[in-house]
This record gives sequence, structure tokens and C-alpha cells, in this order.
Amino acid sequence: MSKRNHVNKTAVRLITLGIVFFAVVVLMLATYAFHERKVVKANVTQSILLTAATYSDRYNHDLERLKTPSMLVSALIQKNQRDDNTAQVTELLQQFCAYTDAYMAVFVDSTGRGISNLGERVDIGNDFVELGQGVVEVRYYYVEDDQVTGESALVITVPVNGRSNNLLAYYKLETLMKYNEMHDYDGIMWSSIIKLDGTVLYINGRGKSSLSIGDNLLDRIRTQVGEEGYAELDGHIGNLEECCLEADIGDSDTYVFFVPLGTNDWYFALGISDAYVSKMVESGFQTTKSMILLFAIACIAMTLIIYLYINNVHVKSRNADLQNKADTDLLTELNNKIATERKIKEYIDTSTEQQGLLFVFDIDDFKTINDTRGHAFGDEVLRSIGARMRKEFRSSDIVGRAGGDEFILFLKDVRDEKSIKKESERVAGLFRDFQVGQQNKYTVTASIGCAVYPQDAASFEELYKAADEGLYKAKRRGKNRLAFYRDENDDKK
Repeated sequence: MSKRNHVNKTAVRLITLGIVFFAVVVLMLATYAFHERKVVKANVTQSILLTAATYSDRYNHDLERLKTPSMLVSALIQKNQRDDNTAQVTELLQQFCAYTDAYMAVFVDSTGRGISNLGERVDIGNDFVELGQGVVEVRYYYVEDDQVTGESALVITVPVNGRSNNLLAYYKLETLMKYNEMHDYDGIMWSSIIKLDGTVLYINGRGKSSLSIGDNLLDRIRTQVGEEGYAELDGHIGNLEECCLEADIGDSDTYVFFVPLGTNDWYFALGISDAYVSKMVESGFQTTKSMILLFAIACIAMTLIIYLYINNVHVKSRNADLQNKADTDLLTELNNKIATERKIKEYIDTSTEQQGLLFVFDIDDFKTINDTRGHAFGDEVLRSIGARMRKEFRSSDIVGRAGGDEFILFLKDVRDEKSIKKESERVAGLFRDFQVGQQNKYTVTASIGCAVYPQDAASFEELYKAADEGLYKAKRRGKNRLAFYRDENDDKK
């Protein structure tokens, strides 16, 4: 496998890994954002439920507050009750209405007959059965018709003389609302008091236009969300528990918060627009969203860095491949002349403290080989020499073809004279028993010159001249041998 192919496959793996990593991060961020949004929404709804519970407690407290003067008047009536005390009872009832929010008060016996604060004889008849006949404690009732004004009312019944007589105090439900200022949630809010069956006893605030007293809020919600969506709310309401549900109530989608009022089986209901709840959720989610955004930017930056790194590696690999092609001799696959000189010069420029050996090869009688066996065979000889030299020497060594039948070898970092001798003997034996050809084998030899850097020369040009001079010494000695530039005896065999 070529180096370029290896780099390309590595790049593909890294890009694939980067895509998978990015997809996993996006999925994790989306999951985390979805979960955090649910948490924030739950916190927001819980906060509003707490607010609704506060209002509910206030209303229940006000109901208790209304009960106190009723009990006081009941005690006074009981203390002063005589057969001829109608005027006194009427006066007590008048004073009670004057100093409380009750718009009417009635004192009745066990049959439902009695007298009102106006001094008029009244008979509430069968209605009294519901309004506490025989009751021995204070109770609250809601009536759609007060039998006097024809309007709905909150009725507080207080027993007088045990079970025989009762004081009935009539209040408008608006009385409760006026004591409690409601915080306006972005201008879109309504509040209501409902019975357990969903009947609206009172409605107040913006967004109430489609709801009226006497409407059934729970039926309206059931119509909007369906039986399946309503089931959970029905379970909470049945158990007198706090709960929340989103439905189209009023002029827009609304979150309705239900809190037991604490009186009878009544509920306090608070309606807030979906838009405002969403705004509160977005506000609470802002910190998490900013954190997710920063993390996403970091992941994108990391992905970009990985991409740039991969691209840089790919470009370097491609440039190295192009450079390698430009440096390579096509016939032998060794360095060409230009690349060989450049690489040796680079080593000389950066390794002034190291030693190196430069060998110049010249194939013996190469012209004769071309003339007698043809240029194709001559090319085969050169290719075979290139293959052997690539096999015999390290990748860090510089091996090249200078042109024609001339080859150059530069061995780096040769430590001492012993190493010089060892390496020169190895190079001299390179052409020992070297034959070319499939059937008719041809023995190829070479004359080799060697110069030592930096003893013989400190530049490539001078070093090459020294090695070339050693080459000619080898030729003069009969070819097929190696000679050093520094050899003084030209006749030495």
C-alpha cells in the first residue's frame, strides 16, 4: 500500500469519526435540551401552582373571616330571642349587614320561615333543606337563586339554639375577590372558584370572556383535550389534589392551575396564557441554552480544527507525493540527480558535526552492454541496480541516479574510521555476483569512488569532485573496485 493511499484511508477514517462524533454530540445536546426544557417547565408550573395555592389560602382565610361576625350575631340573637323580639332580631340583622359585606341576612326556624334584615317575613321553603336544616356547625353554600334578588350568592349558615333555628348570611362572591389583589401575569390571567363537578361559581380577570358563572369548566376542558387527556386531571380533581393542564380556554391556549380551596369541595382555578408560560420557560431555559450554544460552538470549532488538520495532512501528503514524483527517476525509482544533490546539500547544511560517505558508481563497460545486448537490456540493468540499492540501504540513506549509468549513494551519520571501513566494504560487495537476465545471465560490475564528509570536502560540489576522483582511481586500477579520494597510491589493487 502506498503512503498516499494510507494517508487517504486515514483521512477517510478520521472524517467518518468526526461525522459520527458530531452526530452523537448533536443528539446528546438535543436530548439534554429536551430534558432541561421539561425540567424548567415543571419548575415554572410548580411556581405558579404555589402562587395559586397562596391565593387559595387567602380566599379560605377570608371565608373564615366572614364566618366570625355571623357567629357573633347568631349568639346575640340566641341571647335575646323571645316570642315578641322580631324588631330586635331585625335590628341585629340590619346592623350585621351594615357592618359586614353581607347584602342580606335571614333568621329562620326549622321550617324555613323567618324574617330578613329588612323586617320582611320570608319563607325559603325547600331551599332550606340544602342550606343546613338540622346542621349544628357553620357551613358554606353556593345558591344560584337567593330567592330575593334572583342572583347567585355565597350563603353562610350559622345554627341558633342548636338545630332549631339558623342565621343565613348572603354574600356576593365578588366579596372574596376584592380582598385579594391578583398579580397580573403579563396582563393575561383569570381566576375562578369552581365546585368539584366543574361548575363555575365565580370568574374574574382577563381572558374570562368565554367563561361565565354557571358554566362547567371541567366539561370545557374535556371537550378540548379529549377523554384520554382529561383522565389524569380527573384523577387529581377527584382526590382534591393540585394539578395543571393546558387547554384552549378563553381567548387563547391557556394553562389552568387547580388548587383545593379548603372549603367544601370547591377549587380555586387560575388560568394563565400559554404564551406567558412559554415566555417564563424560555427565560428559565436561557442559561441552559447559552451553555448548550457555547458547547455546540466548541464542538463545531473542534470539528473544524480536526477537518483543517486532516486537510493539512492530506495536502502535505499530496504535496509530498507530488514532490516524490518530481524527485524520482522513472527508470530506477531512485532519487533523480536534482533530488539527490538537494537532499545531500540539506544534510550538509544541517549536520556540520556528523560524518558522511559519498559514493559515486559507474557501471563498467555499460556502452558495450547497450551496443551488444541492446538498450532495452541496458535499461533492465539499470532497473536491477536500482532495485538492489533500494533493498540494501536504509530509507534515511540518499540513493540516486545521476544520469546514464552513474549512481550516487550518500550514507549519513558514519561515526568513526571503523564504520567507514565497514560501510565501504559493504558497498564494494554490492556488485559481487550481480547478474542480470532471465535466461542468459550477464554479470554486471561497477567502479566506485568514495569521499568522506567533511574530511575530504565541506560542500556537495567539492565532495562530489573528490568522490569522482576516487572513481577514476578505481577505473585506472582495473575497474570493478572501490577507491577513496584520499588513497595516495594509484597502483594499489
